[in-house]
Amino acid sequence: MGRLTTAGVIVGGALAGLGAFNTWLGWQAGPLESALPGNGRFYHWSLGGQIANVYYKRSEGDGAPVVLIHGIDAAASSSEMRHIFAGLSEHHRVYALDLLGFGLSDRPARRYRTTDYLDLIEGFLRDVVRAPAAVVASSLSAAYAVTVAARSPELIDSLLLVCPTGLERLADPAEPWRQYLGKVLRLPIVGSTAFNLLVSRRGLRYFLAERAFADATKVTDGLIDACYCTSHQAGARHAPASFVGGDLNLSIRETYPALTQPVAIVWGREAKITPVSDANRFIQSRPQTRLKVIERCCLLPHVEQAEEFVGYAKATLAGVK
Repeated sequence: MGRLTTAGVIVGGALAGLGAFNTWLGWQAGPLESALPGNGRFYHWSLGGQIANVYYKRSEGDGAPVVLIHGIDAAASSSEMRHIFAGLSEHHRVYALDLLGFGLSDRPARRYRTTDYLDLIEGFLRDVVRAPAAVVASSLSAAYAVTVAARSPELIDSLLLVCPTGLERLADPAEPWRQYLGKVLRLPIVGSTAFNLLVSRRGLRYFLAERAFADATKVTDGLIDACYCTSHQAGARHAPASFVGGDLNLSIRETYPALTQPVAIVWGREAKITPVSDANRFIQSRPQTRLKVIERCCLLPHVEQAEEFVGYAKATLAGVK
């Protein structure tokens, strides 16, 4: 009995130490600030009968509306869209939101579902934008934008999708090991510790340099610091845990071919997680899809080759409008 008591004390002390360490990591990361210009506001969205505060930036322009939706990963935020936001603001009314669980939006401790983001995007377009908008969306969020465009076509008049998923990738239930890892990341102390290991500066640098960027020299200390800060805010692990576990996967195999709006897709030539060969499936599924492949970039052509991407976005939106 004494040995069990001693073991319990040791385990309890270890967990308390891990909890304190996790708290310190969040404290030393510092406060989070938006990298985008413009006016910061909150959309007070109803989530399960409670109000969730969703942060967004709005540009000073008064042209046709454009909504920018960042991708989903452990360090995601609207900062991903900073170059597009600045580049389109002169001639468009541009919005960029932090999805629930990311950036400066609320990060409630819950198991996130695909429907959360579909309802949020639809509500934001209906309640905040209040006019048919062009939507620029990245990776998994592109699948969400496609679904909203299909079910509420009056809200979206065109789509510009960056390395989208939903046909080949992140369309089906996750593998058992990913489901298990998602459960681990949701655990109170052990999950926080595991997540903090994933989003250590070393871990972030490895992912960005090896998977997200073709040119590793563009993974600067400033970029690492920004990703580290947003991934160490209170509640930062909850939405990524759902992503890792496959709860946010979404198939657009039926909705994508049925879209009536103009659609353009942009791919980085050297993309690894979602290789450019995936574009073939999008074109086969919907032949009128326009494809732009940008050289010397990987998963984030709108960041790595921002000038070329923004030029293409301007031309595409001008053609639509």
